[in-house]
Amino acid sequence: MARIYETAWGRLSKMVTTLSLPVRLDLVAARPLARDIAAIDSDIRLDATDVKFLGGLCLQIILATRQHCAASDRAFSITNPSAAFTDALHTFGASPALLNEGMAA
Repeated sequence: MARIYETAWGRLSKMVTTLSLPVRLDLVAARPLARDIAAIDSDIRLDATDVKFLGGLCLQIILATRQHCAASDRAFSITNPSAAFTDALHTFGASPALLNEGMAA
């Protein structure tokens, strides 16, 4: 699974790290996803362009990341959600807008 990190200076000169999500966010992807997110010590932007499958465990990791960012005063956002990513969120009762609400990076 390829992970692409892009670190840039965001608004107000804060570091923003973009993590490109893999095609399949399934059980196999959960541990690497959690590890990669835990290694980020800045605002987090998850790029969901390539996601074709989103499973419940990876969604839990994404939701926990959002909460952790809020508690540690860091911005969190999901960018470029694929149709499959958005459809899966709706199946779980969520949406990209809900995940990004009040958390813009």
